[in-house]
Amino acid sequence: MRAKAARIARKKLRARAVGPISAAPGASGKLCRANGGREEPMILLVTTSSRAQECAAALEQGTGQPTQVANSVPQAVTRLETAKYDALAIDQSLLEADFRALDTLLNHAGTALPIYVNLALHHSDRVVREAQVALRRAEREKQWAMSLAERVLRNQLRAEVTGILLTSELALRQPAIPAEVAAKIRLVQDMAEKMRSQLRVF
Repeated sequence: MRAKAARIARKKLRARAVGPISAAPGASGKLCRANGGREEPMILLVTTSSRAQECAAALEQGTGQPTQVANSVPQAVTRLETAKYDALAIDQSLLEADFRALDTLLNHAGTALPIYVNLALHHSDRVVREAQVALRRAEREKQWAMSLAERVLRNQLRAEVTGILLTSELALRQPAIPAEVAAKIRLVQDMAEKMRSQLRVF
């Protein structure tokens, strides 16, 4: 009984190590597995075109991101609610047939980047180029926003550290300050100086 219980426990540990698998297959028919606890970037192509699978396969090869297909707005909404996508490629011919489709899709898109394509007019290589350009632009904007946020936070921290140093200096100038209090203030002052030095490095 103990040996059997040990085998079952080992199987459970191996299953946890493999990681979860999403239920929806991609364009290539493969399931998308989580990577290190994080889901892989994916693209959702929403179109009623007969070239949907062909275009999805081209997108997957051209961007390196697993691409899934939704053949209707309700199906797209279901997929958007059950998985996280980096990009949402929307066929413009679908929007022409249903003027409410865009609002519905964008309301459920979350952080997915909308990319507008036209499978009726453009070949798959054109669709892939448009997706690549949109994804690169979004990545640049993301990096710029992160860099700006870091600069703002660094400036705020510098201001706070400067305030701590000035307050500490004024406190130490007070007459008849107890030795224990002065020691604690100097400790805070030293920590603030180290923080200021580290902030200058970045």
